[in-house]
Amino acid sequence: MTEPTRELSEAEMLYLEAMIPELARSASKLAQAQALTTRGKVVKAVNGKVIELYADGTTRVLKEIEPPMPVTPGTKRYRKV
Repeated sequence: MTEPTRELSEAEMLYLEAMIPELARSASKLAQAQALTTRGKVVKAVNGKVIELYADGTTRVLKEIEPPMPVTPGTKRYRKV
């Protein structure tokens, strides 16, 4: 049996939404650690470069990319077509 759902108060909703960035950071770190232990390497973007990070801590630059664009939380960005 499932519990009946209840509506969240505004304060509860704001609290839960505020936790999303921290949950995302934690999930990313966990996924990276799992990938390093199972596959031995992870590909990620760091400081305008796509790098391969190996389980022994060494890195290899795969490609130079545009530097990250700073975005203020809560702002909307639109893609140019």
